[in-house]
Amino acid sequence: MNHSSIVGVTKGLLSVTILLLGLCSSISAWGQGTFGVSYAQIDDSDIGVGALVSSVGYRYELSDSFALVPEIRGGIGIKDDSYAGINVKLKGLAAAALRTELKFSDHVYTFGAISYGRYRFKVSVPGTGSDTGASNDVGYGGGLGFSFSGSPDSVRLEIGYEDIDSVGIFSAGLRYRF
Repeated sequence: MNHSSIVGVTKGLLSVTILLLGLCSSISAWGQGTFGVSYAQIDDSDIGVGALVSSVGYRYELSDSFALVPEIRGGIGIKDDSYAGINVKLKGLAAAALRTELKFSDHVYTFGAISYGRYRFKVSVPGTGSDTGASNDVGYGGGLGFSFSGSPDSVRLEIGYEDIDSVGIFSAGLRYRF
């Protein structure tokens, strides 16, 4: 699959995600909202920046153990990095994702996701100036979730990994269903 095909698929994914989020109130009998906040460490070989990321989505339970969760994410950089005199700062990110969740027990589940997002960076070299740029990229990843009580509206701890154009993102955070 070439890059333009991937972009076409992810634009379709973004459209479906927005549509499903819009239908949340009319189909509430078989789903529930989710909200999450996490710390994400974005590593690209010698450079690593950190971000505070929040997400909001809607969880559609397709069976007792399987769910789809379209969500939108937003984040800001909170940890900058430098390498060989080049300073890198994450200015912000926005993404749409489609997650799948597979429950193993009342306390443990795994998730996978495909996403399409925009990431804005500022790069500066002391004495020569700075430049800002943005990248629109497809990502995929997964992780594990742990429920503290096993009840549907409990707080959950999630750890995950996502690959976005060969850049690794490790995350840890909390998610709440409402």
